[in-house]
Amino acid sequence: MPVEASLSGTRLHPISPAALALVGCATLFWAVYPHLTQLNLDTFLDMLENHVWGIRWQWGNSKHPPLYGWLTALWFEVFPRTDFSYRVFAALNIGVTLVIMLAIARRFLTPDQQRAAVMVSLVLPPLGFTAFTYNANSAMLPFWAGTILFYLRTIERRQWFDATALGAMAAAAILSKYFAAVLLFALFGHALCHRQTRAILASRLTLLAAATFCVLVAPHVVWLANNDFTPITFAATGQGDATATILASRQLEFLLAQPVYALPGLAVLGLLRRPGDGAPLFGWRDARCALSTVSGRAVVWAGLLTVPIAMLLALIVRSPLTSNWTVPVFCVVPILLALLLPIKIAERMRRWTIGLSLGFMAIMLAISPIIRGEIIGRAAVNAAVPLAAMAAAAGQLWDSRVERPVAVVSGAGNPAYAASFYLPSQPQLLYGPGFETQPWVTAAELADVGVMVVCTHEGCIDAWRSPKRWRIEPLGSANVPAVSGAGGPESYTVHAWRAVLVPAPQSEREQ
Repeated sequence: MPVEASLSGTRLHPISPAALALVGCATLFWAVYPHLTQLNLDTFLDMLENHVWGIRWQWGNSKHPPLYGWLTALWFEVFPRTDFSYRVFAALNIGVTLVIMLAIARRFLTPDQQRAAVMVSLVLPPLGFTAFTYNANSAMLPFWAGTILFYLRTIERRQWFDATALGAMAAAAILSKYFAAVLLFALFGHALCHRQTRAILASRLTLLAAATFCVLVAPHVVWLANNDFTPITFAATGQGDATATILASRQLEFLLAQPVYALPGLAVLGLLRRPGDGAPLFGWRDARCALSTVSGRAVVWAGLLTVPIAMLLALIVRSPLTSNWTVPVFCVVPILLALLLPIKIAERMRRWTIGLSLGFMAIMLAISPIIRGEIIGRAAVNAAVPLAAMAAAAGQLWDSRVERPVAVVSGAGNPAYAASFYLPSQPQLLYGPGFETQPWVTAAELADVGVMVVCTHEGCIDAWRSPKRWRIEPLGSANVPAVSGAGGPESYTVHAWRAVLVPAPQSEREQ
């Protein structure tokens, strides 16, 4: 089989065109499937929150670094602000990750095994059913994979471009979520533990990668210093109760999640096997050969040793782990699993690999109406709340009383986030009347157009009545019926007010 040699002698298999075609199909599938099965973008409003944060164009947010919010906002600068458009963006995030995965995999997998790796990725929850919700965890995927790829290229080729790209990818991963530090620790540990890579640590390449990283991350660090390091505090202490019992149970949950999430991949590989097919159960020999190289051991560090590193760091900062944090770790797991498939079986069953991949997607699309009915019938958290309709109802209440479009929205939870995304004017969101600590809006806007306060209960306006600086104008209420077949209440009530900032008296302004 023809292979290409990198500058350092690492043998590179050609990337399979069929594998790339499957990635294209998978990208389309992960855009369409969630759109057919979900009423809202996601259950916990992460995707709406991304948009709210992104349109501020701040160098940080209260919970996470800014990059994935910026990418969301940038996407909607070009494409329409609709649920399906957002689904396409989230699916492209998965698709780009899988393409980078193939670029990594060509060091270890034949083209036939690459197709198997893409097939495996379809059934791994962290690369699909969890990743189609675009949030801080899934946003790390392409940058996590890109960091691994350019780390491999740097140690193989020793070129300035790869080192610069390594620093940029590492910065992008960190600016998506601080959890990416786990990967950087793993790769640094790999570089220290191998003679061939220790020499690179003392070279200009490392300085170039580090300088690129620092330059890109520096503005966020300045923002952190000016904002009391709020997101770092949230990352360390905002994950819930940190008692010994909770820490231990979350550690166990995180550890067990790794094999549980990997089992579907092993199961689908098993569908390629036949009794007496003349090959060993697992291709241990080929896997050991592939992973015995410096590059192979780097992938093992990135795919396996990041888990104990994450667990250790969580114990040090006393932060309860969540199984969803494992999402970016799985960007190389399809490679590790596909290596267990004997090469001759991958060659013999190449048509089955394609057929199983396409069949999985076809079956999931066929049963999507059943899945949708089950999801909205259970009505877990926000799964059945008609957020878009509630935002539209609030917008109509505003338009019936106010001639200017909504510029700023506030309120309790769901309808306020939904209004920021779904209303045509794309209003900024305030968390409350203390706008001085929320610099993405100005006093002039608040005194001119005012704030639309929207809630599902009337008591939420009380926080705006207590400061005498706000004039409250009731806009009315509207009932929004639940969608057909949804569990929970039969309708949802939306209350809306206009809060206008009253200029301080001249005597106060002079003081």
